[in-house]
Amino acid sequence: MVGKYVHKSEGDLKGSATWGEVDSYTGGGYIEPLPHLHNSTEAHIQEFCKRLQDDGFIDGATRALFFDLVLLSPSEEHFAVVSLVGQHFGAPICVRTRFHSFHRHLNRV
Repeated sequence: MVGKYVHKSEGDLKGSATWGEVDSYTGGGYIEPLPHLHNSTEAHIQEFCKRLQDDGFIDGATRALFFDLVLLSPSEEHFAVVSLVGQHFGAPICVRTRFHSFHRHLNRV
């Protein structure tokens, strides 16, 4: 891929292989950090995705997109890790989600 997008190996990213609905994927690939989503609108997210298409990050050869999000609620001492996998093989996009929720009890002074 030409431009600012550089392929990273599984070792570079400290990733691991994962299974989707129709194929498996190594822990490597092209990475583009999501924009800061606090106070974002649907239009902001659509603009981000459109830019990825215009830049050639998402094209006809794209097999899958992975979105990993960390959600934090400091007042509740609670966070969640959400992984979304969108796969496309000439058919409608197949989306799989994984949701891991953690609650940490801190000793307050």
